[in-house]
Amino acid sequence: MANEVTNFAARRAFEGPQIVLSWDYDFDGSVDTLRIVRRETAYPSSYRDGYVVVEWDIGGGPFPTHYSDRNIDTLSIGYYSIFWREDEDDCQWYKGGDAKALALATGYFAAKLWESLPSLYHIQDGET
Repeated sequence: MANEVTNFAARRAFEGPQIVLSWDYDFDGSVDTLRIVRRETAYPSSYRDGYVVVEWDIGGGPFPTHYSDRNIDTLSIGYYSIFWREDEDDCQWYKGGDAKALALATGYFAAKLWESLPSLYHIQDGET
């Protein structure tokens, strides 16, 4: 069986700013480490190219299939890549996929809409 990561995805969370990452994997027990790396301008090209969001050094698994990146700035696009390696002493990392998402603060668009309305419409309930 070949080791692989599939369905790697990123989506904006409802509470933010944070990005929810999810994936599936099919490992035969030889995988030692799983790592997610993030950049802000392009997808990471290697396991060291960017900010290490999270790393699990479990030695055979089982590994998680989701993670919430809460260490991201509002209005930042996170470009994520997931990597894995088979042996702790092995220098060969394998890329499992790329995903990206925009981080927004909770209620960001609602607040922007409110700010854009003329002050006439800013009457609170019960004041009329």
